[in-house]
Amino acid sequence: MEIGEHARAARLAVRLSQGQVELMTGIKRSQISDIERGKHWPNIRTLIRMAEAYTLPVSVIIGEMPIPDEIIIKCSRAVMARQTGV
Repeated sequence: MEIGEHARAARLAVRLSQGQVELMTGIKRSQISDIERGKHWPNIRTLIRMAEAYTLPVSVIIGEMPIPDEIIIKCSRAVMARQTGV
């Protein structure tokens, strides 16, 4: 996996849209898209802003560490609740 794929997986794991990340960080949605598609290499400031928005360490966004299990479990429960109407 490339950094862009890890960045996208991290964003999706915390259930944020690119538009929400733009509002939270000031990073343009088009830039987020370019990063996630591997068209743009983020600088450290951008990675830090993304990490803060996702409440994850930069090491997760660049793929040095996996997405924490508690984030995956929390998001899985939210999706299940949405699907079942609970």
